[in-house]
Amino acid sequence: MPRFGSMTTGRIHKGNHTGAVNNNTSVGSGNIRTMYCAIRVANTGQDVTPNTPVGSGQRIGIPYYRVDQVVGHDTTLAVSTHWKVYVHVEAHGSWSPDSN
Repeated sequence: MPRFGSMTTGRIHKGNHTGAVNNNTSVGSGNIRTMYCAIRVANTGQDVTPNTPVGSGQRIGIPYYRVDQVVGHDTTLAVSTHWKVYVHVEAHGSWSPDSN
Protein backbone atom coordinates (compact mmCIF):
# COMPACT_ATOMS: atom_id res chain seq x y z
CA MET A 1 0.00 0.00 0.00
CA PRO A 2 1.20 3.54 -0.59
CA ARG A 3 2.65 5.76 2.12
CA PHE A 4 -0.26 8.21 1.84
CA GLY A 5 -3.79 7.83 0.51
CA SER A 6 -5.25 4.64 -0.86
CA MET A 7 -4.88 2.28 -3.78
CA THR A 8 -7.46 0.17 -5.58
CA THR A 9 -7.41 -3.38 -6.86
CA GLY A 10 -8.53 -4.64 -10.24
CA ARG A 11 -12.21 -4.76 -11.16
CA ILE A 12 -14.59 -7.55 -10.13
CA HIS A 13 -18.23 -7.71 -11.26
CA LYS A 14 -20.86 -7.58 -8.47
CA GLY A 15 -23.20 -10.44 -9.28
CA ASN A 16 -25.69 -10.88 -6.42
CA HIS A 17 -27.32 -9.26 -3.37
CA THR A 18 -24.89 -10.60 -0.73
CA GLY A 19 -22.32 -8.55 1.17
CA ALA A 20 -18.64 -8.35 0.29
CA VAL A 21 -15.78 -10.26 1.94
CA ASN A 22 -12.11 -9.44 2.56
CA ASN A 23 -9.84 -12.34 3.47
CA ASN A 24 -6.67 -10.67 4.70
CA THR A 25 -3.84 -13.18 5.20
CA SER A 26 -1.23 -10.63 6.32
CA VAL A 27 -0.68 -6.89 6.78
CA GLY A 28 2.63 -5.19 7.55
CA SER A 29 4.76 -6.02 10.53
CA GLY A 30 5.57 -4.67 13.98
CA ASN A 31 3.02 -2.06 15.06
CA ILE A 32 1.41 -1.78 11.61
CA ARG A 33 -1.03 -4.70 11.50
CA THR A 34 -4.30 -3.07 10.37
CA MET A 35 -5.51 -1.73 7.05
CA TYR A 36 -8.79 -0.11 6.06
CA CYS A 37 -10.87 -1.21 3.09
CA ALA A 38 -13.97 -0.10 1.23
CA ILE A 39 -15.70 -1.35 -1.92
CA ARG A 40 -16.05 1.24 -4.69
CA VAL A 41 -18.01 1.32 -7.93
CA ALA A 42 -15.23 1.08 -10.52
CA ASN A 43 -16.60 3.64 -13.01
CA THR A 44 -17.37 6.38 -10.47
CA GLY A 45 -14.97 5.74 -7.57
CA GLN A 46 -17.91 6.09 -5.15
CA ASP A 47 -17.57 4.15 -1.89
CA VAL A 48 -20.54 1.81 -1.50
CA THR A 49 -19.46 0.28 1.84
CA PRO A 50 -18.11 1.76 5.06
CA ASN A 51 -14.32 2.16 5.35
CA THR A 52 -13.75 -0.95 7.46
CA PRO A 53 -10.66 -1.88 9.52
CA VAL A 54 -9.24 -5.36 8.99
CA GLY A 55 -6.34 -6.88 10.87
CA SER A 56 -3.66 -9.27 9.76
CA GLY A 57 -5.10 -12.78 9.42
CA GLN A 58 -8.75 -11.68 9.58
CA ARG A 59 -11.61 -12.58 7.24
CA ILE A 60 -14.40 -10.01 7.45
CA GLY A 61 -17.78 -9.43 5.89
CA ILE A 62 -18.44 -5.92 4.59
CA PRO A 63 -22.07 -4.71 4.30
CA TYR A 64 -23.15 -2.45 1.44
CA TYR A 65 -24.98 0.82 2.03
CA ARG A 66 -27.48 -0.04 -0.76
CA VAL A 67 -26.61 -3.38 -2.36
CA ASP A 68 -29.43 -3.05 -4.91
CA GLN A 69 -27.59 -0.07 -6.47
CA VAL A 70 -24.34 -2.04 -6.89
CA VAL A 71 -25.48 -5.37 -8.37
CA GLY A 72 -24.50 -5.58 -12.03
CA HIS A 73 -21.63 -3.09 -11.72
CA ASP A 74 -17.87 -3.58 -11.68
CA THR A 75 -16.31 -2.90 -8.29
CA THR A 76 -12.84 -2.38 -6.84
CA LEU A 77 -11.44 -2.67 -3.33
CA ALA A 78 -9.80 0.50 -1.99
CA VAL A 79 -7.20 -0.16 0.72
CA SER A 80 -5.27 2.24 2.94
CA THR A 81 -3.42 2.44 6.22
CA HIS A 82 -4.01 4.81 9.13
CA TRP A 83 -3.19 8.44 8.26
CA LYS A 84 -0.25 8.40 10.70
CA VAL A 85 1.60 5.65 8.77
CA TYR A 86 4.42 7.16 6.69
CA VAL A 87 5.89 3.99 5.16
CA HIS A 88 4.83 1.56 2.43
CA VAL A 89 2.96 -1.41 3.90
CA GLU A 90 2.80 -4.87 2.36
CA ALA A 91 -0.51 -6.75 2.49
CA HIS A 92 -1.67 -10.12 1.14
CA GLY A 93 -5.08 -11.68 0.77
CA SER A 94 -8.15 -11.86 -1.41
CA TRP A 95 -11.54 -10.18 -1.66
CA SER A 96 -14.87 -10.57 -3.40
CA PRO A 97 -17.80 -8.20 -3.87
CA ASP A 98 -20.05 -11.25 -3.29
CA SER A 99 -19.85 -13.35 -0.13
CA ASN A 100 -20.93 -16.55 -1.86
